[in-house]
Amino acid sequence: MQHFTLKLVAATLVLSPLSTAMAQSTERGEPNDNQRMMEGFGIPIPSDKQYKKLVKKAYKHPLGSQKNPVRADAAQGQREYLDRLRCADGSRPEYARSGNVGEGVYGYIVDLYEVDCGDAAPGTTQVYMDLYHGGYVEQEVISGFYFADQLPAQESPTAPYASPDISPDGNPVILQQPDVKNAPQNDTALPDPV
Repeated sequence: MQHFTLKLVAATLVLSPLSTAMAQSTERGEPNDNQRMMEGFGIPIPSDKQYKKLVKKAYKHPLGSQKNPVRADAAQGQREYLDRLRCADGSRPEYARSGNVGEGVYGYIVDLYEVDCGDAAPGTTQVYMDLYHGGYVEQEVISGFYFADQLPAQESPTAPYASPDISPDGNPVILQQPDVKNAPQNDTALPDPV
């Protein structure tokens, strides 16, 4: 019974974030002024069905990449997202917009930001962002960072952010999405906890 319970808990922990992330990722708000402007230039606002297909296509790539830009509600939404990010040492990264890099997966212009943690992990990162998502607030964090409200409380000067997600050397433990498709399909019991 203990093996079954442990397997059930492990499966829940692995699969829950994926299903939650997918639900969050397909949400959308009302079109913003930027989307309406683009519509005036002949770039239509995708239907809900089209939008969900585009999200699924983008979700195959890491968040913040050119093929899966962070979605935001206008330039203010981009800045709000970037302001929530924290480096591995808990510091707030500096960021600057490098410019736009052309059309993205959603059919709109994508912006590129340089996000810099200085000497802290993950160093300097390029983050692609799409500001044409009215009312949308991204709930997922890009790889290598934390959101300000997710940082654990400071415990001691020698371990400022002691957490299972921070390695002893202070670098973040990057959690990957589970590869459910290629996961082993066996009933090997997990060992009893020591």
